[in-house]
Amino acid sequence: MFVGLFCGVCVVLYVLYYKTIYAFIKGVKSIPAFKPGHKGIQPVSCIVPFRNEYENIAALVSSFRNQSVDDIYYEVIFVDDHSTDHSFDLLEGLTKGIPNYIVVRSNGTGKKDAINMGVSVARHDYVITTDADCTFGKDWLLVIGNYLHAHRVDMLIGPVEIESSSSFFSRFQHVDFLSLVTCGAGAAAINKPIMCNGANLVFRKGLYHAVFGDMLNRYASGDDIFLLQSAKKIKAGICFLNSTDAVVKTGPVEGLKQFLNQRVRWASKSKGYTDYYTLYVAWLVFLSNLAAAALPFTVFWSPVVTVVIGALFVVKSFVDYYLLKQGGSLFNRSVSLRTFVLSQLLYPFYIVFTVFYALFGTVTWKGRGIVDKT
Repeated sequence: MFVGLFCGVCVVLYVLYYKTIYAFIKGVKSIPAFKPGHKGIQPVSCIVPFRNEYENIAALVSSFRNQSVDDIYYEVIFVDDHSTDHSFDLLEGLTKGIPNYIVVRSNGTGKKDAINMGVSVARHDYVITTDADCTFGKDWLLVIGNYLHAHRVDMLIGPVEIESSSSFFSRFQHVDFLSLVTCGAGAAAINKPIMCNGANLVFRKGLYHAVFGDMLNRYASGDDIFLLQSAKKIKAGICFLNSTDAVVKTGPVEGLKQFLNQRVRWASKSKGYTDYYTLYVAWLVFLSNLAAAALPFTVFWSPVVTVVIGALFVVKSFVDYYLLKQGGSLFNRSVSLRTFVLSQLLYPFYIVFTVFYALFGTVTWKGRGIVDKT
Protein backbone atom coordinates (compact mmCIF):
# COMPACT_ATOMS: atom_id res chain seq x y z
CA MET A 1 0.00 0.00 0.00
CA PHE A 2 2.78 2.44 0.91
CA VAL A 3 4.62 1.67 -2.34
CA GLY A 4 1.51 2.48 -4.35
CA LEU A 5 0.97 5.73 -2.47
CA PHE A 6 4.61 6.75 -2.95
CA CYS A 7 4.47 6.01 -6.66
CA GLY A 8 1.25 8.02 -6.96
CA VAL A 9 2.86 11.02 -5.25
CA CYS A 10 5.84 10.79 -7.61
CA VAL A 11 3.56 10.68 -10.66
CA VAL A 12 1.69 13.79 -9.49
CA LEU A 13 4.97 15.57 -8.74
CA TYR A 14 6.45 14.86 -12.15
CA VAL A 15 3.25 15.72 -14.01
CA LEU A 16 3.24 19.12 -12.30
CA TYR A 17 6.89 19.50 -13.29
CA TYR A 18 6.14 18.64 -16.93
CA LYS A 19 3.28 21.14 -17.05
CA THR A 20 5.36 23.91 -15.51
CA ILE A 21 8.35 23.42 -17.82
CA TYR A 22 6.08 23.15 -20.86
CA ALA A 23 4.48 26.47 -19.88
CA PHE A 24 7.96 28.02 -19.80
CA ILE A 25 8.76 26.53 -23.21
CA LYS A 26 5.59 28.04 -24.68
CA GLY A 27 6.51 31.34 -23.05
CA VAL A 28 9.97 31.40 -24.62
CA LYS A 29 8.53 30.57 -28.04
CA SER A 30 6.12 33.49 -27.71
CA ILE A 31 8.81 36.16 -27.14
CA PRO A 32 9.47 38.01 -30.41
CA ALA A 33 13.08 38.70 -31.33
CA PHE A 34 14.02 42.37 -31.08
CA LYS A 35 16.40 43.97 -33.58
CA PRO A 36 18.20 47.23 -32.80
CA GLY A 37 18.07 50.36 -34.93
CA HIS A 38 19.57 53.82 -34.66
CA LYS A 39 16.41 55.85 -34.04
CA GLY A 40 14.84 56.44 -30.65
CA ILE A 41 17.36 55.60 -27.92
CA GLN A 42 16.51 55.83 -24.23
CA PRO A 43 19.54 57.11 -22.24
CA VAL A 44 20.65 54.77 -19.47
CA SER A 45 22.90 54.73 -16.42
CA CYS A 46 25.06 51.60 -16.13
CA ILE A 47 26.05 50.56 -12.61
CA VAL A 48 28.93 48.13 -12.06
CA PRO A 49 29.55 47.13 -8.44
CA PHE A 50 32.95 45.48 -8.07
CA ARG A 51 35.26 43.97 -5.48
CA ASN A 52 38.73 42.62 -6.28
CA GLU A 53 38.22 42.37 -10.05
CA TYR A 54 41.64 43.57 -11.19
CA GLU A 55 42.01 40.81 -13.81
CA ASN A 56 38.62 41.57 -15.41
CA ILE A 57 38.56 45.38 -15.38
CA ALA A 58 40.36 45.99 -18.66
CA ALA A 59 38.04 43.71 -20.69
CA LEU A 60 34.98 45.29 -19.08
CA VAL A 61 36.07 48.85 -19.86
CA SER A 62 36.93 47.78 -23.41
CA SER A 63 33.37 46.44 -23.86
CA PHE A 64 31.96 49.79 -22.76
CA ARG A 65 34.33 51.83 -24.92
CA ASN A 66 33.38 49.77 -28.00
CA GLN A 67 29.65 50.52 -27.72
CA SER A 68 28.03 51.70 -30.96
CA VAL A 69 25.95 54.42 -29.27
CA ASP A 70 27.24 57.94 -28.61
CA ASP A 71 28.48 58.77 -25.12
CA ILE A 72 25.56 61.15 -24.60
CA TYR A 73 23.19 58.16 -24.38
CA TYR A 74 24.83 56.45 -21.42
CA GLU A 75 26.96 56.85 -18.35
CA VAL A 76 28.89 54.19 -16.44
CA ILE A 77 29.12 54.28 -12.65
CA PHE A 78 31.72 51.92 -11.19
CA VAL A 79 31.21 51.41 -7.45
CA ASP A 80 34.09 49.87 -5.50
CA ASP A 81 32.93 47.57 -2.69
CA HIS A 82 36.09 47.89 -0.57
CA SER A 83 38.49 46.10 -2.93
CA THR A 84 41.76 44.94 -1.40
CA ASP A 85 43.61 44.72 -4.72
CA HIS A 86 44.32 47.54 -7.19
CA SER A 87 40.96 47.42 -9.03
CA PHE A 88 40.02 50.95 -8.03
CA ASP A 89 43.34 52.46 -9.13
CA LEU A 90 43.26 50.59 -12.44
CA LEU A 91 39.74 51.80 -13.17
CA GLU A 92 40.61 55.37 -12.35
CA GLY A 93 43.51 55.18 -14.79
CA LEU A 94 41.51 53.55 -17.59
CA THR A 95 38.60 56.01 -17.32
CA LYS A 96 40.54 59.20 -16.62
CA GLY A 97 39.31 62.10 -18.74
CA ILE A 98 36.13 60.30 -19.91
CA PRO A 99 33.28 62.50 -18.66
CA ASN A 100 30.52 59.87 -18.67
CA TYR A 101 32.57 57.38 -16.61
CA ILE A 102 32.41 57.71 -12.82
CA VAL A 103 34.46 55.70 -10.32
CA VAL A 104 33.41 55.94 -6.66
CA ARG A 105 33.87 54.01 -3.44
CA SER A 106 30.83 52.53 -1.74
CA ASN A 107 29.86 54.08 1.57
CA GLY A 108 28.33 50.78 2.70
CA THR A 109 29.26 47.10 2.66
CA GLY A 110 28.22 44.51 0.10
CA LYS A 111 26.87 44.48 -3.43
CA LYS A 112 23.44 45.84 -2.50
CA ASP A 113 24.91 48.91 -0.83
CA ALA A 114 27.16 49.47 -3.85
CA ILE A 115 24.19 49.32 -6.22
CA ASN A 116 22.18 51.61 -3.96
CA MET A 117 24.96 54.17 -4.07
CA GLY A 118 25.16 53.84 -7.84
CA VAL A 119 21.43 54.48 -8.16
CA SER A 120 21.76 57.60 -6.01
CA VAL A 121 24.44 58.94 -8.39
CA ALA A 122 22.68 57.92 -11.64
CA ARG A 123 21.42 60.78 -13.82
CA HIS A 124 19.07 58.85 -16.12
CA ASP A 125 15.63 57.38 -15.47
CA TYR A 126 16.67 53.85 -16.44
CA VAL A 127 19.45 51.91 -14.75
CA ILE A 128 21.33 48.85 -16.04
CA THR A 129 23.35 46.66 -13.68
CA THR A 130 26.11 44.34 -14.80
CA ASP A 131 29.08 42.61 -13.18
CA ALA A 132 32.77 43.36 -13.49
CA ASP A 133 33.59 39.88 -14.84
CA CYS A 134 31.24 40.29 -17.82
CA THR A 135 31.65 41.37 -21.43
CA PHE A 136 29.13 42.27 -24.15
CA GLY A 137 28.91 43.15 -27.81
CA LYS A 138 29.06 46.61 -29.36
CA ASP A 139 25.27 46.90 -29.76
CA TRP A 140 24.39 45.97 -26.16
CA LEU A 141 23.40 49.48 -25.10
CA LEU A 142 21.91 50.25 -28.51
CA VAL A 143 19.40 47.40 -28.40
CA ILE A 144 18.49 48.12 -24.77
CA GLY A 145 18.07 51.82 -25.49
CA ASN A 146 15.95 51.07 -28.56
CA TYR A 147 13.77 48.60 -26.64
CA LEU A 148 13.18 51.00 -23.74
CA HIS A 149 12.24 53.75 -26.18
CA ALA A 150 9.70 51.48 -27.89
CA HIS A 151 8.41 49.68 -24.76
CA ARG A 152 8.20 51.70 -21.56
CA VAL A 153 8.58 48.75 -19.19
CA ASP A 154 9.45 48.97 -15.49
CA MET A 155 11.94 46.11 -15.54
CA LEU A 156 13.75 44.41 -18.40
CA ILE A 157 15.45 41.04 -17.91
CA GLY A 158 18.42 40.64 -20.23
CA PRO A 159 19.99 37.37 -21.46
CA VAL A 160 23.17 36.15 -19.76
CA GLU A 161 25.36 33.35 -21.03
CA ILE A 162 28.17 31.36 -19.45
CA GLU A 163 30.73 30.75 -22.16
CA SER A 164 31.90 27.16 -22.58
CA SER A 165 35.12 25.58 -23.78
CA SER A 166 36.00 22.04 -24.77
CA SER A 167 35.99 20.78 -21.17
CA PHE A 168 32.91 19.00 -19.88
CA PHE A 169 33.05 21.05 -16.67
CA SER A 170 32.56 24.33 -18.55
CA ARG A 171 29.90 22.79 -20.78
CA PHE A 172 28.01 21.54 -17.71
CA GLN A 173 28.01 25.07 -16.30
CA HIS A 174 26.77 26.39 -19.64
CA VAL A 175 23.88 23.90 -19.71
CA ASP A 176 23.00 24.47 -16.07
CA PHE A 177 22.90 28.25 -16.49
CA LEU A 178 21.06 28.03 -19.81
CA SER A 179 18.25 26.13 -18.10
CA LEU A 180 17.94 28.89 -15.47
CA VAL A 181 17.90 31.70 -18.03
CA THR A 182 15.38 29.88 -20.21
CA CYS A 183 13.02 29.22 -17.31
CA GLY A 184 13.34 32.86 -16.29
CA ALA A 185 12.55 34.04 -19.81
CA GLY A 186 9.57 31.71 -20.17
CA ALA A 187 8.15 32.64 -16.77
CA ALA A 188 8.41 36.35 -17.56
CA ALA A 189 6.65 35.76 -20.88
CA ILE A 190 3.63 34.19 -19.13
CA ASN A 191 3.54 37.06 -16.60
CA LYS A 192 4.89 34.91 -13.76
CA PRO A 193 8.53 36.08 -13.50
CA ILE A 194 10.62 33.99 -11.12
CA MET A 195 14.25 34.91 -11.73
CA CYS A 196 16.62 37.40 -13.31
CA ASN A 197 20.33 38.10 -13.21
CA GLY A 198 22.01 41.27 -12.02
CA ALA A 199 24.64 40.82 -14.74
CA ASN A 200 22.07 42.10 -17.26
CA LEU A 201 19.14 43.77 -15.56
CA VAL A 202 17.36 47.03 -16.40
CA PHE A 203 14.92 48.91 -14.17
CA ARG A 204 13.42 52.34 -13.61
CA LYS A 205 14.91 54.36 -10.80
CA GLY A 206 11.36 55.16 -9.72
CA LEU A 207 10.61 51.44 -9.37
CA TYR A 208 13.77 50.90 -7.34
CA HIS A 209 12.90 53.68 -4.91
CA ALA A 210 9.29 52.51 -4.67
CA VAL A 211 10.18 48.97 -3.55
CA PHE A 212 13.48 49.56 -1.76
CA GLY A 213 11.98 49.12 1.70
CA ASP A 214 10.46 45.78 0.71
CA MET A 215 13.63 44.23 -0.78
CA LEU A 216 14.81 42.16 2.23
CA ASN A 217 17.88 44.32 2.63
CA ARG A 218 19.09 42.30 5.62
CA TYR A 219 20.28 39.79 3.00
CA ALA A 220 23.64 40.87 1.58
CA SER A 221 23.02 38.81 -1.56
CA GLY A 222 20.04 38.71 -3.89
CA ASP A 223 20.07 42.25 -5.24
CA ASP A 224 18.40 40.98 -8.42
CA ILE A 225 15.82 38.40 -7.31
CA PHE A 226 14.54 40.43 -4.35
CA LEU A 227 14.11 43.47 -6.56
CA LEU A 228 12.17 41.27 -8.99
CA GLN A 229 9.95 39.87 -6.24
CA SER A 230 9.18 43.33 -4.88
CA ALA A 231 8.44 44.65 -8.38
CA LYS A 232 6.13 41.71 -8.98
CA LYS A 233 4.20 42.53 -5.81
CA ILE A 234 3.23 45.95 -7.14
CA LYS A 235 2.42 44.50 -10.58
CA ALA A 236 5.26 46.31 -12.35
CA GLY A 237 5.71 45.74 -16.07
CA ILE A 238 8.41 43.05 -16.39
CA CYS A 239 9.65 41.68 -19.72
CA PHE A 240 12.46 39.54 -21.12
CA LEU A 241 14.61 41.00 -23.90
CA ASN A 242 15.02 38.45 -26.70
CA SER A 243 18.01 39.71 -28.66
CA THR A 244 21.38 38.13 -29.36
CA ASP A 245 22.80 41.66 -29.45
CA ALA A 246 21.77 42.11 -25.81
CA VAL A 247 23.59 39.02 -24.49
CA VAL A 248 26.02 39.55 -21.63
CA LYS A 249 28.73 36.89 -21.33
CA THR A 250 30.72 35.66 -18.40
CA GLY A 251 33.27 32.90 -18.03
CA PRO A 252 32.80 29.57 -16.27
CA VAL A 253 34.12 29.02 -12.77
CA GLU A 254 37.47 27.27 -12.94
CA GLY A 255 37.41 24.88 -9.98
CA LEU A 256 34.78 22.50 -8.60
CA LYS A 257 34.98 24.01 -5.11
CA GLN A 258 34.48 27.52 -6.47
CA PHE A 259 31.62 26.33 -8.68
CA LEU A 260 29.77 24.64 -5.82
CA ASN A 261 30.30 27.65 -3.57
CA GLN A 262 28.88 29.92 -6.28
CA ARG A 263 25.80 27.76 -6.82
CA VAL A 264 25.25 27.34 -3.09
CA ARG A 265 25.50 31.13 -2.75
CA TRP A 266 22.79 31.51 -5.38
CA ALA A 267 20.59 28.86 -3.76
CA SER A 268 20.99 30.39 -0.29
CA LYS A 269 18.89 33.35 -1.40
CA SER A 270 15.88 31.05 -1.59
CA LYS A 271 15.51 31.33 2.20
CA GLY A 272 14.36 34.90 1.58
CA TYR A 273 11.86 34.13 -1.19
CA THR A 274 8.40 35.51 -0.54
CA ASP A 275 6.78 35.02 -3.95
CA TYR A 276 4.54 31.93 -3.86
CA TYR A 277 4.98 30.97 -7.50
CA THR A 278 8.78 31.20 -7.23
CA LEU A 279 8.67 28.98 -4.15
CA TYR A 280 6.37 26.55 -5.94
CA VAL A 281 8.77 26.21 -8.88
CA ALA A 282 11.81 25.93 -6.59
CA TRP A 283 10.24 23.13 -4.56
CA LEU A 284 9.01 21.38 -7.70
CA VAL A 285 12.51 21.35 -9.19
CA PHE A 286 14.09 20.24 -5.92
CA LEU A 287 11.65 17.41 -5.18
CA SER A 288 11.69 16.04 -8.73
CA ASN A 289 15.49 15.94 -8.61
CA LEU A 290 15.47 14.48 -5.11
CA ALA A 291 13.34 11.60 -6.39
CA ALA A 292 15.71 11.11 -9.33
CA ALA A 293 18.76 11.15 -7.02
CA ALA A 294 17.12 8.46 -4.90
CA LEU A 295 16.54 6.25 -7.96
CA PRO A 296 19.71 4.09 -7.59
CA PHE A 297 18.80 3.30 -3.98
CA THR A 298 15.20 2.27 -4.71
CA VAL A 299 16.55 -0.96 -6.22
CA PHE A 300 17.07 -2.18 -2.66
CA TRP A 301 13.56 -1.16 -1.64
CA SER A 302 11.07 -1.88 -4.42
CA PRO A 303 11.53 -2.77 -8.11
CA VAL A 304 8.15 -1.17 -8.79
CA VAL A 305 9.33 2.19 -7.41
CA THR A 306 12.53 1.89 -9.45
CA VAL A 307 10.61 1.34 -12.68
CA VAL A 308 8.10 4.14 -12.00
CA ILE A 309 10.67 6.78 -11.05
CA GLY A 310 12.98 5.65 -13.85
CA ALA A 311 10.21 6.07 -16.43
CA LEU A 312 9.26 9.47 -15.00
CA PHE A 313 12.89 10.57 -15.10
CA VAL A 314 13.23 9.54 -18.75
CA VAL A 315 10.18 11.64 -19.67
CA LYS A 316 11.58 14.51 -17.59
CA SER A 317 14.81 14.28 -19.59
CA PHE A 318 12.94 14.71 -22.88
CA VAL A 319 11.10 17.74 -21.47
CA ASP A 320 14.35 19.26 -20.16
CA TYR A 321 16.11 18.75 -23.50
CA TYR A 322 13.25 20.46 -25.32
CA LEU A 323 13.56 23.37 -22.87
CA LEU A 324 17.27 23.70 -23.57
CA LYS A 325 16.70 23.60 -27.33
CA GLN A 326 14.31 26.54 -26.99
CA GLY A 327 16.77 28.31 -24.71
CA GLY A 328 19.53 27.81 -27.24
CA SER A 329 17.50 29.83 -29.73
CA LEU A 330 17.91 32.87 -27.47
CA PHE A 331 21.67 32.74 -28.00
CA ASN A 332 21.94 31.08 -31.42
CA ARG A 333 23.63 28.19 -29.66
CA SER A 334 22.90 24.49 -29.43
CA VAL A 335 23.55 21.91 -26.72
CA SER A 336 25.04 18.61 -27.85
CA LEU A 337 23.09 15.50 -26.94
CA ARG A 338 26.17 13.95 -25.33
CA THR A 339 26.70 16.95 -23.06
CA PHE A 340 23.02 16.98 -22.14
CA VAL A 341 22.89 13.27 -21.26
CA LEU A 342 25.97 13.43 -19.04
CA SER A 343 24.72 16.62 -17.39
CA GLN A 344 21.27 15.14 -16.85
CA LEU A 345 22.73 12.15 -15.01
CA LEU A 346 24.74 14.38 -12.69
CA TYR A 347 22.15 17.11 -12.26
CA PRO A 348 19.90 15.50 -9.57
CA PHE A 349 22.85 14.86 -7.22
CA TYR A 350 24.24 18.34 -7.81
CA ILE A 351 20.86 19.97 -7.09
CA VAL A 352 20.26 17.98 -3.90
CA PHE A 353 23.74 18.74 -2.57
CA THR A 354 23.44 22.44 -3.42
CA VAL A 355 20.06 22.86 -1.74
CA PHE A 356 21.00 21.02 1.45
CA TYR A 357 24.28 22.90 1.78
CA ALA A 358 22.55 26.24 1.13
CA LEU A 359 20.01 25.48 3.87
CA PHE A 360 22.37 24.16 6.51
CA GLY A 361 25.91 25.18 5.53
CA THR A 362 27.89 28.40 5.81
CA VAL A 363 28.26 30.35 2.57
CA THR A 364 30.94 32.96 1.86
CA TRP A 365 31.81 35.18 -1.09
CA LYS A 366 35.12 37.03 -1.44
CA GLY A 367 35.84 36.58 2.22
CA ARG A 368 32.40 37.59 3.49
CA GLY A 369 29.27 35.88 4.71
CA ILE A 370 26.51 36.60 2.24
CA VAL A 371 23.23 35.41 3.68
CA ASP A 372 22.36 37.80 6.46
CA LYS A 373 23.96 41.17 7.15
CA THR A 374 22.66 41.23 10.70
